[in-house]
Amino acid sequence: MANSVKITFKINEKEIAKKEIEIGTQVSSLLDNFNIDKNTIYAVLINNELCPLDSKIKYTSTLEPILNNTKEGSSVYRRSLCLLLAAAAHNIFPDTRLLVGHSLGHGYYYTLDNGKKIEAKQITSLGREMSALVKKDIPIITSEISWQEAAELFEKTGLTETRKQLNYNCTPSIKINTLDDFSDLYFGPLVLSTGVLKTFELMKYGNGFLLRFPKSSEPDKLATFKDQPKLFEIYSKYKEWGKRVGVTSAASLNKIIAKNKINDFIEITETLQQKNISKIASQIIDKGTVKVVLIAGPSSSGKTTSAKKLGLELQAMGYQPKMISLDNY
Repeated sequence: MANSVKITFKINEKEIAKKEIEIGTQVSSLLDNFNIDKNTIYAVLINNELCPLDSKIKYTSTLEPILNNTKEGSSVYRRSLCLLLAAAAHNIFPDTRLLVGHSLGHGYYYTLDNGKKIEAKQITSLGREMSALVKKDIPIITSEISWQEAAELFEKTGLTETRKQLNYNCTPSIKINTLDDFSDLYFGPLVLSTGVLKTFELMKYGNGFLLRFPKSSEPDKLATFKDQPKLFEIYSKYKEWGKRVGVTSAASLNKIIAKNKINDFIEITETLQQKNISKIASQIIDKGTVKVVLIAGPSSSGKTTSAKKLGLELQAMGYQPKMISLDNY
Protein backbone atom coordinates (compact mmCIF):
# COMPACT_ATOMS: atom_id res chain seq x y z
CA MET A 1 0.00 0.00 0.00
CA ALA A 2 1.27 3.48 -0.89
CA ASN A 3 0.25 4.92 2.46
CA SER A 4 1.68 2.10 4.59
CA VAL A 5 5.06 1.34 6.16
CA LYS A 6 6.63 -1.73 7.74
CA ILE A 7 7.24 -1.86 11.49
CA THR A 8 9.59 -4.23 13.32
CA PHE A 9 8.97 -4.74 17.04
CA LYS A 10 11.95 -5.58 19.25
CA ILE A 11 12.63 -6.17 22.95
CA ASN A 12 16.26 -6.22 24.14
CA GLU A 13 17.33 -6.13 20.48
CA LYS A 14 15.42 -9.36 19.79
CA GLU A 15 12.83 -9.20 17.02
CA ILE A 16 9.41 -10.38 18.20
CA ALA A 17 6.98 -9.24 15.49
CA LYS A 18 6.54 -7.43 12.18
CA LYS A 19 3.54 -5.49 10.94
CA GLU A 20 2.48 -3.23 8.09
CA ILE A 21 0.64 -0.14 9.28
CA GLU A 22 -0.79 3.08 7.89
CA ILE A 23 1.45 6.15 7.90
CA GLY A 24 0.46 8.46 10.76
CA THR A 25 -0.50 5.66 13.16
CA GLN A 26 0.08 6.67 16.79
CA VAL A 27 2.61 4.54 18.67
CA SER A 28 0.27 4.07 21.65
CA SER A 29 -2.08 2.01 19.46
CA LEU A 30 0.72 -0.47 18.65
CA LEU A 31 1.84 -1.40 22.18
CA ASP A 32 -0.01 -4.74 22.24
CA ASN A 33 2.43 -5.99 19.59
CA PHE A 34 5.20 -6.14 22.23
CA ASN A 35 3.27 -8.91 24.05
CA ILE A 36 3.99 -7.38 27.48
CA ASP A 37 1.93 -5.33 29.92
CA LYS A 38 1.53 -2.06 28.03
CA ASN A 39 1.09 -0.17 31.32
CA THR A 40 4.81 -0.76 31.97
CA ILE A 41 5.80 1.01 28.72
CA TYR A 42 6.56 4.71 29.33
CA ALA A 43 8.13 5.64 25.98
CA VAL A 44 9.54 4.01 22.86
CA LEU A 45 12.65 4.01 20.71
CA ILE A 46 11.80 4.72 17.08
CA ASN A 47 14.87 3.77 15.06
CA ASN A 48 16.91 4.36 18.26
CA GLU A 49 15.40 7.82 18.89
CA LEU A 50 13.65 8.21 22.26
CA CYS A 51 10.07 9.32 21.58
CA PRO A 52 6.80 9.76 23.52
CA LEU A 53 3.94 7.30 23.05
CA ASP A 54 1.80 9.88 21.26
CA SER A 55 4.33 10.02 18.41
CA LYS A 56 3.06 9.17 14.94
CA ILE A 57 4.85 6.77 12.61
CA LYS A 58 6.09 8.53 9.48
CA TYR A 59 8.29 5.90 7.84
CA THR A 60 9.51 2.32 8.08
CA SER A 61 10.69 1.87 11.66
CA THR A 62 11.99 -0.40 14.36
CA LEU A 63 10.21 0.06 17.70
CA GLU A 64 11.61 -0.86 21.12
CA PRO A 65 9.79 -0.20 24.40
CA ILE A 66 11.18 1.89 27.27
CA LEU A 67 9.99 0.10 30.41
CA ASN A 68 9.19 1.57 33.81
CA ASN A 69 11.94 -0.39 35.60
CA THR A 70 14.78 1.02 33.49
CA LYS A 71 16.91 4.14 33.90
CA GLU A 72 15.34 5.73 30.82
CA GLY A 73 11.83 4.83 31.98
CA SER A 74 12.51 6.32 35.41
CA SER A 75 13.63 9.57 33.75
CA VAL A 76 10.39 9.70 31.75
CA TYR A 77 8.37 9.20 34.95
CA ARG A 78 10.27 11.91 36.85
CA ARG A 79 9.88 14.47 34.08
CA SER A 80 6.17 13.65 33.93
CA LEU A 81 5.82 14.14 37.70
CA CYS A 82 7.47 17.56 37.39
CA LEU A 83 4.91 18.61 34.76
CA LEU A 84 2.10 17.24 36.96
CA LEU A 85 3.36 19.29 39.92
CA ALA A 86 3.75 22.43 37.79
CA ALA A 87 0.20 22.05 36.46
CA ALA A 88 -1.15 21.52 39.99
CA ALA A 89 0.70 24.63 41.22
CA HIS A 90 -0.69 26.58 38.25
CA ASN A 91 -4.22 25.59 39.31
CA ILE A 92 -3.79 26.18 43.06
CA PHE A 93 -1.41 29.18 43.14
CA PRO A 94 -1.77 30.96 39.76
CA ASP A 95 0.21 34.00 40.95
CA THR A 96 3.11 32.03 42.49
CA ARG A 97 5.72 29.90 40.78
CA LEU A 98 7.64 26.90 42.05
CA LEU A 99 11.40 26.80 41.63
CA VAL A 100 13.11 23.43 41.37
CA GLY A 101 16.46 23.61 43.10
CA HIS A 102 18.31 20.30 43.01
CA SER A 103 17.92 16.58 43.57
CA LEU A 104 18.12 15.04 47.02
CA GLY A 105 18.02 11.26 47.14
CA HIS A 106 15.06 10.08 45.07
CA GLY A 107 13.44 13.51 45.01
CA TYR A 108 13.63 17.11 43.79
CA TYR A 109 13.73 20.08 46.13
CA TYR A 110 11.26 22.91 45.39
CA THR A 111 10.82 26.40 46.82
CA LEU A 112 8.57 29.39 46.06
CA ASP A 113 9.80 32.07 43.67
CA ASN A 114 8.77 34.81 46.11
CA GLY A 115 11.33 33.59 48.64
CA LYS A 116 8.72 32.84 51.28
CA LYS A 117 8.69 29.65 53.31
CA ILE A 118 6.06 27.27 51.98
CA GLU A 119 3.47 26.21 54.54
CA ALA A 120 2.38 22.65 55.28
CA LYS A 121 -1.19 23.42 54.20
CA GLN A 122 0.06 24.65 50.82
CA ILE A 123 1.97 21.40 50.31
CA THR A 124 -1.15 19.43 51.26
CA SER A 125 -3.20 21.40 48.72
CA LEU A 126 -0.64 20.71 46.00
CA GLY A 127 -0.64 17.01 46.79
CA ARG A 128 -4.43 16.82 46.64
CA GLU A 129 -4.52 18.65 43.31
CA MET A 130 -1.87 16.32 41.86
CA SER A 131 -3.88 13.29 43.00
CA ALA A 132 -7.03 14.78 41.45
CA LEU A 133 -5.26 15.25 38.12
CA VAL A 134 -3.99 11.66 38.30
CA LYS A 135 -7.52 10.39 38.97
CA LYS A 136 -8.83 12.25 35.90
CA ASP A 137 -6.24 10.46 33.74
CA ILE A 138 -5.69 13.54 31.57
CA PRO A 139 -3.69 13.05 28.34
CA ILE A 140 -0.23 14.64 28.23
CA ILE A 141 0.12 16.00 24.71
CA THR A 142 3.35 16.64 22.84
CA SER A 143 3.06 19.32 20.15
CA GLU A 144 5.05 21.88 18.20
CA ILE A 145 4.15 25.56 17.94
CA SER A 146 5.80 28.64 16.44
CA TRP A 147 8.45 30.53 18.39
CA GLN A 148 6.13 33.55 18.69
CA GLU A 149 3.26 31.41 19.99
CA ALA A 150 5.59 29.84 22.57
CA ALA A 151 6.81 33.25 23.73
CA GLU A 152 3.25 34.51 24.16
CA LEU A 153 2.20 31.28 25.90
CA PHE A 154 4.97 31.39 28.51
CA GLU A 155 4.43 35.10 29.14
CA LYS A 156 0.73 34.47 29.70
CA THR A 157 1.32 31.64 32.16
CA GLY A 158 4.04 33.52 34.04
CA LEU A 159 6.89 31.11 33.20
CA THR A 160 9.44 33.93 33.30
CA GLU A 161 12.67 31.91 33.12
CA THR A 162 11.26 29.68 30.39
CA ARG A 163 10.33 32.74 28.37
CA LYS A 164 13.84 34.17 28.83
CA GLN A 165 15.35 30.93 27.62
CA LEU A 166 13.57 31.37 24.28
CA ASN A 167 15.73 34.44 23.66
CA TYR A 168 18.61 32.03 23.05
CA ASN A 169 16.65 29.50 21.00
CA CYS A 170 16.82 30.32 17.31
CA THR A 171 14.54 27.57 16.01
CA PRO A 172 11.37 28.68 14.16
CA SER A 173 9.25 26.23 16.16
CA ILE A 174 9.23 25.11 19.78
CA LYS A 175 8.26 21.70 21.13
CA ILE A 176 6.01 21.73 24.21
CA ASN A 177 4.15 19.38 26.55
CA THR A 178 0.57 20.22 27.53
CA LEU A 179 -1.46 18.93 30.49
CA ASP A 180 -4.99 20.29 30.48
CA ASP A 181 -4.57 24.10 30.16
CA PHE A 182 -0.93 24.18 31.32
CA SER A 183 2.06 23.91 28.97
CA ASP A 184 5.83 23.84 29.42
CA LEU A 185 8.92 23.28 27.29
CA TYR A 186 9.54 19.78 25.99
CA PHE A 187 12.70 18.35 27.58
CA GLY A 188 12.06 14.73 26.67
CA PRO A 189 9.27 12.15 26.37
CA LEU A 190 6.60 12.04 29.07
CA VAL A 191 4.06 9.35 29.94
CA LEU A 192 0.90 9.18 27.86
CA SER A 193 -1.48 10.42 30.56
CA THR A 194 -1.59 11.46 34.22
CA GLY A 195 -3.23 8.19 35.29
CA VAL A 196 0.21 6.54 35.23
CA LEU A 197 1.62 8.92 37.88
CA LYS A 198 0.24 7.29 41.01
CA THR A 199 3.48 6.89 42.96
CA PHE A 200 4.80 10.12 44.47
CA GLU A 201 4.97 12.09 47.70
CA LEU A 202 5.31 15.76 48.65
CA MET A 203 7.35 16.04 51.85
CA LYS A 204 8.07 19.23 53.80
CA TYR A 205 11.79 19.91 53.84
CA GLY A 206 13.69 23.08 54.78
CA ASN A 207 11.92 26.18 53.49
CA GLY A 208 10.38 24.17 50.67
CA PHE A 209 9.45 20.58 49.97
CA LEU A 210 10.62 17.45 48.21
CA LEU A 211 8.83 15.88 45.27
CA ARG A 212 9.67 12.24 45.98
CA PHE A 213 9.56 9.57 43.27
CA PRO A 214 10.34 5.83 43.06
CA LYS A 215 13.72 4.48 42.05
CA SER A 216 13.94 2.66 38.73
CA SER A 217 14.35 -0.81 40.26
CA GLU A 218 11.08 -0.45 42.21
CA PRO A 219 8.81 1.75 40.03
CA ASP A 220 5.63 1.14 42.04
CA LYS A 221 6.75 2.19 45.53
CA LEU A 222 8.71 4.89 47.32
CA ALA A 223 11.91 4.01 49.12
CA THR A 224 12.40 5.00 52.76
CA PHE A 225 13.64 8.60 52.91
CA LYS A 226 17.28 8.97 53.98
CA ASP A 227 18.22 12.51 54.88
CA GLN A 228 21.49 13.98 53.61
CA PRO A 229 21.78 17.27 55.52
CA LYS A 230 25.42 17.92 54.59
CA LEU A 231 24.72 17.51 50.89
CA PHE A 232 21.65 19.73 51.21
CA GLU A 233 23.76 22.38 52.96
CA ILE A 234 26.28 22.37 50.12
CA TYR A 235 23.52 22.66 47.51
CA SER A 236 21.95 25.54 49.45
CA LYS A 237 25.25 27.44 49.63
CA TYR A 238 25.74 26.91 45.91
CA LYS A 239 22.25 28.27 45.15
CA GLU A 240 22.78 31.27 47.42
CA TRP A 241 26.09 32.03 45.74
CA GLY A 242 24.38 31.81 42.36
CA LYS A 243 21.90 34.47 43.44
CA ARG A 244 24.70 36.79 44.55
CA VAL A 245 26.46 36.60 41.17
CA GLY A 246 23.22 36.73 39.22
CA VAL A 247 23.25 33.23 37.75
CA THR A 248 20.20 31.27 38.87
CA SER A 249 19.15 29.57 35.63
CA ALA A 250 20.32 28.54 32.17
CA ALA A 251 18.71 31.71 30.81
CA SER A 252 20.74 33.99 33.11
CA LEU A 253 23.94 32.14 32.19
CA ASN A 254 23.13 32.51 28.48
CA LYS A 255 22.65 36.23 29.05
CA ILE A 256 26.20 36.49 30.42
CA ILE A 257 27.52 34.58 27.42
CA ALA A 258 25.59 36.82 25.01
CA LYS A 259 27.17 39.91 26.63
CA ASN A 260 30.68 38.41 26.24
CA LYS A 261 31.18 38.33 30.01
CA ILE A 262 31.63 34.59 30.39
CA ASN A 263 35.39 34.91 31.06
CA ASP A 264 34.67 37.18 34.01
CA PHE A 265 32.17 34.65 35.35
CA ILE A 266 34.66 31.78 34.95
CA GLU A 267 37.32 33.75 36.86
CA ILE A 268 34.84 34.46 39.66
CA THR A 269 33.87 30.78 39.97
CA GLU A 270 37.51 29.66 39.92
CA THR A 271 38.35 32.19 42.63
CA LEU A 272 35.51 30.88 44.78
CA GLN A 273 36.61 27.28 44.19
CA GLN A 274 40.18 28.09 45.17
CA LYS A 275 38.93 29.80 48.32
CA ASN A 276 36.97 26.68 49.26
CA ILE A 277 39.98 24.42 48.59
CA SER A 278 42.13 26.65 50.78
CA LYS A 279 39.52 26.36 53.52
CA ILE A 280 39.57 22.56 53.25
CA ALA A 281 43.36 22.55 53.51
CA SER A 282 43.18 24.64 56.68
CA GLN A 283 40.62 22.25 58.17
CA ILE A 284 42.93 19.31 57.42
CA ILE A 285 45.84 21.02 59.16
CA ASP A 286 43.75 22.12 62.13
CA LYS A 287 42.55 18.55 62.80
CA GLY A 288 46.14 17.31 62.89
CA THR A 289 45.14 13.65 62.56
CA VAL A 290 44.14 13.43 58.90
CA LYS A 291 46.06 10.75 57.03
CA VAL A 292 43.92 10.23 53.93
CA VAL A 293 41.64 12.57 51.94
CA LEU A 294 39.26 10.90 49.48
CA ILE A 295 37.75 12.80 46.55
CA ALA A 296 34.85 11.17 44.68
CA GLY A 297 32.77 12.26 41.71
CA PRO A 298 31.58 11.29 38.23
CA SER A 299 33.82 11.21 35.18
CA SER A 300 35.32 14.59 34.18
CA SER A 301 33.94 16.31 37.30
CA GLY A 302 37.33 17.75 38.27
CA LYS A 303 38.58 15.21 40.83
CA THR A 304 42.18 15.20 39.60
CA THR A 305 42.29 18.97 39.21
CA SER A 306 40.84 19.49 42.71
CA ALA A 307 43.31 16.99 44.19
CA LYS A 308 46.24 18.83 42.60
CA LYS A 309 45.01 22.20 43.86
CA LEU A 310 44.48 20.81 47.36
CA GLY A 311 47.97 19.31 47.24
CA LEU A 312 49.47 22.69 46.35
CA GLU A 313 47.61 24.36 49.22
CA LEU A 314 48.98 21.76 51.65
CA GLN A 315 52.49 22.19 50.23
CA ALA A 316 52.20 25.93 50.81
CA MET A 317 51.55 25.06 54.46
CA GLY A 318 54.69 22.94 54.69
CA TYR A 319 53.31 19.48 54.00
CA GLN A 320 54.28 16.99 51.29
CA PRO A 321 51.07 15.16 50.23
CA LYS A 322 51.10 12.17 47.89
CA MET A 323 48.39 12.05 45.24
CA ILE A 324 47.12 8.62 44.17
CA SER A 325 44.84 8.64 41.12
CA LEU A 326 42.56 5.65 40.46
CA ASP A 327 42.62 6.60 36.76
CA ASN A 328 46.21 5.29 36.63
CA TYR A 329 46.42 1.50 36.85
